[in-house]
Amino acid sequence: MGHRQINREKREIIERLLEKQHSIREIAQILGYSPSGISQEIRRNSVCQNGTLIYLHQIAQQQAAYRRKRPGRTCKPDELIAYVIDKLKEYWSPEQTEGRLKLDYPTQTNLRVSFKTIYRWIERSKKHRSPLGRKARYTEYLRFKRQRKYVRNEVAKPTRLTPLPCITKRPAIAVAKSEFGHWEGDLVLGHRGISNAVTLVEMSTGFLIALPCENKKMETVANAVKCAFNELPRQLIKTITFDRGSEFSSYEKMQSDLDCKVYFCHPQSPNERALNENTNGLLRQFYPKRNRSVFADPKRLAWAVNLINMRPRKKFGYRTT
Repeated sequence: MGHRQINREKREIIERLLEKQHSIREIAQILGYSPSGISQEIRRNSVCQNGTLIYLHQIAQQQAAYRRKRPGRTCKPDELIAYVIDKLKEYWSPEQTEGRLKLDYPTQTNLRVSFKTIYRWIERSKKHRSPLGRKARYTEYLRFKRQRKYVRNEVAKPTRLTPLPCITKRPAIAVAKSEFGHWEGDLVLGHRGISNAVTLVEMSTGFLIALPCENKKMETVANAVKCAFNELPRQLIKTITFDRGSEFSSYEKMQSDLDCKVYFCHPQSPNERALNENTNGLLRQFYPKRNRSVFADPKRLAWAVNLINMRPRKKFGYRTT
């Protein structure tokens, strides 16, 4: 339909053609509009008479004139605005907020907002009037992906322990992510290596465990992995997959302490631990590389991990883990 508005004369022609049982495509071809535009016009301006929808050009013209007089933006309930603000401060994305609204308020259809509208609210809050408030810094709660620099033709550094248990020998049930107990692990470095964190992500649920680690020595990392699993039953720890960093060289000690199998990715293949890498990106939202924040404070690290675990997951229908 483009930018051409349907006027009174066109609406009268539509009514007459519908009475003669012309199809929407035929009407669109006669009037020079797209079929979707004609379909939308009929759907929006039809009225119910005796249980059937009828298109009348006079009523259609009145409804169109009424809509043009209404303000473009409708007021949202205060409860909805407060809900969006609370979830943004909990580091939920606008899409997660939109999806969770349908679960928390299944019958209250007035408490609905699209994630694109939330993004517009955040953008307008910087300079202009917004339901979220003026000049509010909600962008600090959003995650922005960094543009990575890829190095081509980089030669992999040889490891001291070869061959390592390869990821190709990992059980098929772990790859299918249909059973709880298969984990992916990594060591996230702090500012200038002052303090690091061991991260372990369960593959089927995305549940995150993180623990501070003083240095990159393999004995220290192995003890940190063991301590991270202290509160879990051993039957819930079946396999762990790491990258080929030297900090995981004492994998045999992990296998004996945790009674599980340890596997390693291929060199320069972080995509084989995609879930762990993406979760580390969520953790970096609280510990940016350029800042001097470190992982030494267990309470702050536990707070960040709890916020990540409490985020609704799209693959679970916006339920939490």
